[in-house]
Amino acid sequence: MHDRCVAESKSIKSNAEQGNPADRLQRRLIFPVRFTGKTMIFEAIGTFVFHPIQREKFKTGQLKFDWAKRYPQLFDDQDLQLATHQNTYHFFEWLGAILLFNTTGYLSLVEKYEFKNHKRKQTILRKLVSPNILDLIHNNSTQCPDLLTYSPDMSDWFSCEVKGLGDRLSSGQKEYFEELSKLSGKSIRIIKFKALKT
Repeated sequence: MHDRCVAESKSIKSNAEQGNPADRLQRRLIFPVRFTGKTMIFEAIGTFVFHPIQREKFKTGQLKFDWAKRYPQLFDDQDLQLATHQNTYHFFEWLGAILLFNTTGYLSLVEKYEFKNHKRKQTILRKLVSPNILDLIHNNSTQCPDLLTYSPDMSDWFSCEVKGLGDRLSSGQKEYFEELSKLSGKSIRIIKFKALKT
């Protein structure tokens, strides 16, 4: 399996050096899919900076409730319940969904969309993907990419994995994600976050 992650830039230095992050993100999303041999490669959007205070506010609950209220098109009651019960997780996935929405207008299903008890997410998923992709998603033991991101008119979608501090793709994720890529004809986008040095 080809597991190399291709990125034009590993980090954001400054607007002068690398261009506006939002503009670059939009360019990354419209570039044509690239292949290496018969295997579709991962498509790295870039590395973005977060403030550690944001993460602490998310853990304590204040920020997640603010985000859920501000972005009801992204986060539902089940998302909020999950983030509240597992308060040390989900920050980067939520931040990634907000980043994509604010820069492209695309919506995201945030985690757990492969499970049939998430009825809203399952309804949207069935409208977006073909039956064979749906079967793969439902019958794979490996967790799906963190975000299933789609245009508001549902004419376009892609999978996006979000990686926080020290987080890497596991071998199982690489194998499953490449299978998903080949079946769907779409690259798996990757967003990384790093902490702002204070």
